[in-house]
Amino acid sequence: MPVQVIVGAQWGDEGKGKVTDYLTARSDLVVRAQGGNNAGHTVVVGTETYKLHLLPSGILHPDKRCVITDGVAINPTVLVGEIESLRNRGLPCDNLKISPRCHLILPYHIALDEGQEGSALTRIGTTKRGNGPVFADKMSRLGIRLAHLQEPETLRQLLQENLFVKNPVLRECFGHPGFEVEPLAEELLTLGAFLKPFVADTAATVQESLRAGERILVEGAQGVLLDINFDMYPYVTSSHPGASGATLGTGIPVNAIGTITGVAKAYTTRVGVGPFPTELDTELGDRVRERGAEYGTTTGRPRRVGWLDLVLLRYAARTNGFTELCITKVDVLDQVDQLQVCVGYQRGGVDITEFPHTAKGWEQIQPVYEAMPGWLRDTGDCEVESSLPPDLVRYLRRIEEFVGVPVRYVSCGSNRTAMVVRP
Repeated sequence: MPVQVIVGAQWGDEGKGKVTDYLTARSDLVVRAQGGNNAGHTVVVGTETYKLHLLPSGILHPDKRCVITDGVAINPTVLVGEIESLRNRGLPCDNLKISPRCHLILPYHIALDEGQEGSALTRIGTTKRGNGPVFADKMSRLGIRLAHLQEPETLRQLLQENLFVKNPVLRECFGHPGFEVEPLAEELLTLGAFLKPFVADTAATVQESLRAGERILVEGAQGVLLDINFDMYPYVTSSHPGASGATLGTGIPVNAIGTITGVAKAYTTRVGVGPFPTELDTELGDRVRERGAEYGTTTGRPRRVGWLDLVLLRYAARTNGFTELCITKVDVLDQVDQLQVCVGYQRGGVDITEFPHTAKGWEQIQPVYEAMPGWLRDTGDCEVESSLPPDLVRYLRRIEEFVGVPVRYVSCGSNRTAMVVRP
C-alpha cells in the first residue's frame, strides 16, 4: 500500500519531525493531517536547525510536494510567519498546498484559551495557542475556514456572530476587553491575500496521488496518549493524533494505509499537567532532560521526564495498529548505567489490568519496573545494526517482545542522517 502514517506513540515530542523528514526522501507526497501550532517539530539538517509548527516536516525537501489538509487548525499569522522565515533561509515553499477547509485559530480563541488556563478551576496545562476553543467552534458549527478569507462579507458576518458569543464571556469571566469585527476582518483579509496562492483542494490532491500509486507519507502531531477519546481526559488534546487522524483529516480511505509507524523515545516525556506513572522527579531525571534538550519546541517549557512505559506503549500500538516502531533519542541514555522499564501497574500492591477511566484513578497507579543494564557507549556514530551496543539491542528486543511490534528504525542523534534502519 502506498500510504505510510507517522504517529507519536507517547505524549508527543517523540521526534516525529525528524522521522518524517528522513522518510520524505522515499515519498512523493507529504501530508500534515491534524492538530495545530500548539506543538512543534524540530528537524536538524547539517548545521541548520528548523522548528516547524504548521508546515509539514517534508517541506525541507523542495522536490517533494507537501499539503496541509482539512484536519489541521491554522493560525494564519503563525503560518505566514513560518513561510516567510523559510523563504528568508532560501526555501521558497513553492511545493506547499493548503486546504481551504482548514479552520482558523483567531485571536479570540487564544484569549479564551489563556483565560481558561489562567483560572484555577479550568487549568489543564494547554499551550494557550487556542486549539481547544477552535475545535470547539468547529464542532459547534461556528468555525471560520481558510476559504472564508476570500469572501469578505461572509467573513465579517461570521466574525460578528462569533464575537456576539465570545465577547461577553471574555469580558465577564476573564476581564478581557473583547474584540471588534472590522480590525479583525482587515487583518485576516491581508493574511488571506498572502496565503491565496497556496490554497488548493488537498483532498483531490491526495486522491490523485493515490490513483497514481504514489508514495504518501502522513505526518501526525502530538501523540496518541493525548487523543481526546481514548486517554487521560481531560489532560488531552482536542483532535485525534492517532492513526485514525490520518483518515479523518485527509480523506485518505482506511484501506489505503499500508504502514503505521509509531515513534517513541527510549524513555518517556510529558509536558503540562496530568498523570505520568513513570515520572523521574530526581537528579537523574534532570540529567536526562538536559542531555536530551527536553524543552518544548513551541513554548520552551521543560518537559517532565520518566522511564520508558512499555504498558502505555503497548496500549498505543494496539489501539493504532502499529506495524513498526521507531525508537528515538537512544543516545540520550548512553551514560545511564542502569535502566528501568515499566512492565505493569499495581494499585495498593495488587496488579491491575484495566486502565483507570478517570484522572483521579491514574493518581493511584504504581509502576512495576524491570531493570536492564545500560549500554554505556556513545551511539552517535552508529550507522547499521551491527554497530549498536549489545545491551542496546537487548533493550530494543525487550520493547519488541513486550509491545509485539518490530523496531524498524533507531534514531541515534538529532541530525537527519543519524538513523539506523534494522532489517
